Amino acid sequence: MATLVLPMRACSDLIVTKRYFVNLQLLSHQQINKEKWDACIRQSSHPLLTAESWYLDLASPHWMAIIFDDYNAVMPVPIVKKMGLSLIVQPLNIQQLGIFSATYISKELANAFYRLIKRKLFHLNLNNKQPLPEGLHLTLKQNHTLCLNTDYQSLREAFSHNCSRNIKKANGYRAHLKTDISPDSFIQFTRQHAQYLVNNTGLNILKRVINEAIPRKNGFIIGVADNEDKVLAMAFFLKNNYRITFLSGVSSAEGMKSKSMFMIINHIIESNCSQQLMLDFEGSSIESIARFYKGFGSGIEPYYQWQHPLMKLIVPTFKLAEKIKWKLK
Repeated sequence: MATLVLPMRACSDLIVTKRYFVNLQLLSHQQINKEKWDACIRQSSHPLLTAESWYLDLASPHWMAIIFDDYNAVMPVPIVKKMGLSLIVQPLNIQQLGIFSATYISKELANAFYRLIKRKLFHLNLNNKQPLPEGLHLTLKQNHTLCLNTDYQSLREAFSHNCSRNIKKANGYRAHLKTDISPDSFIQFTRQHAQYLVNNTGLNILKRVINEAIPRKNGFIIGVADNEDKVLAMAFFLKNNYRITFLSGVSSAEGMKSKSMFMIINHIIESNCSQQLMLDFEGSSIESIARFYKGFGSGIEPYYQWQHPLMKLIVPTFKLAEKIKWKLK
């Protein structure tokens, strides 16, 4: 399949394939029509909030876009600029990107999208609603989701025994749900109690996302506090008309003991059941976290990851540096 070699700049070129001609545009950030972009994302078969323009602006300020047929199909191109290079790198706090469209995408068209950016591609996660492009060695990843379109009792019956027991324990801890939590308090609580390495860049992006999502009514914070109003756990969720996304959550040591996060997730399920909504747990490949999600009856929603071979060297080095810095705090 022959193709023209195209530069990473705004352009409109004719890509030649053996079967048909495709008119694709690779637009700079300033050239993107945000209104048309968001309309395409919301009407697509995978309408993720994290692919809308306002979210991409926060997570990847230099993002570009591939546009097909006047925004009938689109693909975000997240750009990171390092040492004079522009590389395509999956942004922090976004699990999946790829091609978004409300209509059928052929394999040839998907290939054309990726041929435009292949030379700059370093790390990208692709959604499962698109054909997989040829020539990329992809890794299957697992996301966990739960359809909320039935009544709470039916959903509750699918909970594991361990999950039901932990919900009962959390409810018996003389704790209560708390919603008057500010974004600053959420970030501070995360820094203080996270049991994992906190990436400062990712946390700063998360703070900006929370500050933007809540006034838009596209996000909310919920927590659990004890009878003295001491917070035990917090979680931040994104929400649109199709999906509630568990973007970030953390428990204190006491919150872990009292199983407070079980109380939060159970509340989300109970208060949003019998609606055409999906609860998106956003992961995970970590066995203990995946087991927590599975306990609520979630199913697996696959997605796909491509990484440049250099990522295998860079990521472990970066994690080691972060771990040393975290221990020295």
